[in-house]
Amino acid sequence: MSQRIPTSSIVAWEQADGFGAMLRSLAVAVASLLLRPVDFFRTLKSAGGVPVRQRVIRALVFALLLGYLKLAFDVANIFWLKHLSSHVISPELRAQMSFVTFSAMHSPFFVLRPLLVLAVTLVFVSAGIKLVLGFDKSLFPVFFIVCYKSAADIFYALPVVGGLFASVWGLALILIGVRELYGVPVWRAVTSAVILPFLLISFLALSVGPALNRTLIKFYPELRSQVMRLNDMTAYMYTLSIVNAAKTYKQELGFYPVNLDVLKKYISRSVTDDVSDPNNASGYVYSYIKQDESHFTVQASPVKMNASGRFVFYSDETGQVRLGGPSGAVIRDTQELEMHEQAPGSKKEGAS
Repeated sequence: MSQRIPTSSIVAWEQADGFGAMLRSLAVAVASLLLRPVDFFRTLKSAGGVPVRQRVIRALVFALLLGYLKLAFDVANIFWLKHLSSHVISPELRAQMSFVTFSAMHSPFFVLRPLLVLAVTLVFVSAGIKLVLGFDKSLFPVFFIVCYKSAADIFYALPVVGGLFASVWGLALILIGVRELYGVPVWRAVTSAVILPFLLISFLALSVGPALNRTLIKFYPELRSQVMRLNDMTAYMYTLSIVNAAKTYKQELGFYPVNLDVLKKYISRSVTDDVSDPNNASGYVYSYIKQDESHFTVQASPVKMNASGRFVFYSDETGQVRLGGPSGAVIRDTQELEMHEQAPGSKKEGAS
């Protein structure tokens, strides 16, 4: 005989025994958190009869299951945007998305992301609870709130808009959980669970952000390599975009543009912003020189060779992108660039 699932969603999830019963109770718990979150947290507060250890384990399992499901949705959405939105997203952005997806899936942090997100959220919400509601407040309810707010991650199944719905409902679940489990007014729940954690995150990002980046690179050297590869890929695509824009400009007006500023209407906004960024956040510096009415050159150089990028990209009115200069190797697509990156001595050629 199959086990009978209790009517209360939280009790069903915490007491379910067996794979089938757990799956059914998981679906019921997610539906309850999406449709009746107040009832869910009130029942969570008053429910008894289940060992504390089992309740903690079930809450953690719930969060990790939904977290890894969200991770799968994230990857699927990136591929969906890449293959189905070719007329909406620029080629440069599609290339960047492909690279980021590949790099993320080969990163050792990829499989740990749901656990890391859970831990960071738990730390900042706990800090808000202690600072606003009082240091005498137990943090035990925070663990359940943060774990069960993961039900909102199911919205990531919706392409494009899913992230917005998930973020809004995730915050709502945290607020409802704090209000119900701690018995505080809405304004105190908002202050302790949203406003103060946001301020703490912002302060840490501004104060220790650069130091954190250096620490990550020190303990994870591959991160620097991945950033440079992304910069290289972006610089190649941007160089192509500038060349194509200049050729389109000449087709319409009969001559090549004087400088990059007049090409804004022919280049996507992302390219324009990065190419003209005075801080060179994309890791490359771009130069365009009009030699005469029929000739021009474009060059993209790393801000710091082998630190922000590994190649010098050169192109002209022929439309070919070369490495190093007018006599360098021709790169026809991003796959050839990837192959060149893996070839021995590629850094030297790119720096020539």
